[in-house]
Amino acid sequence: MAYLATFIGVLMALATELITALPVEHNLKTPDVQEQQRMLQWIAFRQALYNSSRTLAELSTAEVDQLETLIGDAQDRPASWIANTLCFHYDRCRPVHTGGESGSKSLLYSPRQKVPVTPLAMLALKPNPADQWVAVEYKLSSTNGAATLVLKDAVGRQVQERVVVGEQGQVILELTALAKGVYVVELRRQELLLAAEKLVVQ
Repeated sequence: MAYLATFIGVLMALATELITALPVEHNLKTPDVQEQQRMLQWIAFRQALYNSSRTLAELSTAEVDQLETLIGDAQDRPASWIANTLCFHYDRCRPVHTGGESGSKSLLYSPRQKVPVTPLAMLALKPNPADQWVAVEYKLSSTNGAATLVLKDAVGRQVQERVVVGEQGQVILELTALAKGVYVVELRRQELLLAAEKLVVQ
């Protein structure tokens, strides 16, 4: 653990040194300098967080507010990394901008917007856990091509296979010859996995 702490400390120091040296090697313009300063602040924040033995998922409300203030309206690399952190861990998401024309900021999409997705198929296993048999109810979103029910063991070996007919129906799988354990029932159409459910055999 001490080795890991030393390694991370060295990485943070190297990152700080590299970012600090940028104006020496390149003629940075004002937006670049602002991005550089934001990057240095982000590295320092991460270093302090690591020193306190916490992760990005364990920030205080004041620290989250501090990061929001740090990114402001910026769209550069450190601002994007910080914004992703705040959105993922704290549900404080901001709109993603396309850049638009003449520097205007147009909304590309709303973060965490729910996009309705039609499932390719649905599976229900009853009973589950099961011991002698299981009824597999299926429903396909279309009948375009034959579909197959496949039962696999915990290491992915196929132990049973049944062709299903029709948009919806029920298939009974016999389990008496199977060892106890966890299995997976898959509904496939050729190489496409349509649905999968875990089955526990007692």
